[in-house]
Amino acid sequence: QESGKVYLGAGAGFSSFDNTYAGISYRDTPIRTEVFGGVQLRSRTAIELALTSFPDIRSGNILGSGLEELNIKSDYRAVIVRAMFSADLAEFIPRWKKLTAFGTLGAYGSRENRHVVELISSRTVDDTNGDGGVAMGAGVIYKFSRVRLRASLEWLNGRYTDSGLQIGAEFRFSK
Repeated sequence: QESGKVYLGAGAGFSSFDNTYAGISYRDTPIRTEVFGGVQLRSRTAIELALTSFPDIRSGNILGSGLEELNIKSDYRAVIVRAMFSADLAEFIPRWKKLTAFGTLGAYGSRENRHVVELISSRTVDDTNGDGGVAMGAGVIYKFSRVRLRASLEWLNGRYTDSGLQIGAEFRFSK
């Protein structure tokens, strides 16, 4: 009965972001935002397209090579295509009629725009770094009639691993 339904949603949360610049590791826990849309293919499967953004990554001052100190600011964006597989929890615990557990598997491509300041030499570098790989996730959905709240954990595993926890809402359109 759910197949063919289209949905749109948005979410926000926190991420763990790890990357390197010139062999120097840096990390941050930026705010993560995402807009997504999908089509319910069957009662337990859907396909989604998501645009994820970590708009304010800041390394703070970190030691570079030799005596140099670096300060890195960047924004990161990823496009994710994923399949969603779900199961109503009421099948296992009858009183949990409004809860659905889900898992996702897909692929992503990303771009990070960095601004690097070498503090000792006062040199600045602007560059772009791309990545791609496997996107995996898991979460739960609380169902209202057309609006659904969802909490999820997602991992982006390419050259660098990024993970995020977010809460969002999706709106289901009638067929």
